[in-house]
Amino acid sequence: CNTGKADAIKKANDKWKALYVQLAPLGKIPIACFIVNDTQRGVDVWEHLVKLKIPSAKIAVHLNKARDVIMDRKGSLNGLIDTYTGKQTEDRSPQTLRAQGFTHIIWNLTLREGWDEPLAYVAYIDQHGKSVTDIVQKIGRFVRQPDASPFSDADLNAAYFYFNITDKMFTDLIEETQSEMQTEGYE
Repeated sequence: CNTGKADAIKKANDKWKALYVQLAPLGKIPIACFIVNDTQRGVDVWEHLVKLKIPSAKIAVHLNKARDVIMDRKGSLNGLIDTYTGKQTEDRSPQTLRAQGFTHIIWNLTLREGWDEPLAYVAYIDQHGKSVTDIVQKIGRFVRQPDASPFSDADLNAAYFYFNITDKMFTDLIEETQSEMQTEGYE
């Protein structure tokens, strides 16, 4: 877990690519989410994804004031698409973002109760400013099944998480997730 941010983002994107190939014959496109706790770190993630050759038009930067951060850094939007600032609530939903063709979504505090996107298969979670409880709640957003029906391919019946957290935090995360699953169960 003491993996560098760039390596964790690359591994998450590599898994997304593999799932894309598996889901394409079924007419479905997986979503990769990159969960951060502040806009500065989210723009860092966006920059890493662009370096990985993800088209900017496929990356929803769903962070308040992302436009301001990139303008301060680069002097222009540089291809960044801010899908949050100034948008109405209905225009911020995962379903709307998917319908607009986004395959990679960078989130922060907007990933809360009520958020649902069953095709969100891959998550990169950045520890900065997060508690173990907050991360466990985020994991819960990803244990959904598209069409509430299992696939014959086991890879398509799982969610994949890539963490940029310390080993100690990871140990605590596993223990709390196991406890939560035993207490609350899962859908």
